[in-house]
Amino acid sequence: MALGRVVRRSVLLLAVAGAGGFVAMNPGVVKAFYEDLYPPDPARRQALDLCFMEDHKFNRLDAAARDDCYRRMLLPLGEVAPTPRDQPNVNLVDLERAASQGTQPRNDIRRLEDNEKNHSAVHPPH
Repeated sequence: MALGRVVRRSVLLLAVAGAGGFVAMNPGVVKAFYEDLYPPDPARRQALDLCFMEDHKFNRLDAAARDDCYRRMLLPLGEVAPTPRDQPNVNLVDLERAASQGTQPRNDIRRLEDNEKNHSAVHPPH
């Protein structure tokens, strides 16, 4: 039993030493591989994160999967993201009203006080 442990540790030590030697001899290859998996460009990094959130089986190690992800998630240079006007089923009045209401609930005391101040400023008492 002790012999099996010694063999496993020796094999593990040789594997770690071999990997360390490879990294020491090829730092550029290792850096490029790491930057492929975790790109310094924020847009590409976000695209990979979005692909993983869409499909948890997304494999960053697969170059073809990364390229497909970039093709789907990143807009080509010069292409503009669609605006609500380009989408036929969007009610722009409701979107504008919702945006102007802010994030406070309708019955929030701060919102009610602000409305009273604004109303009294516009319509002073007689």
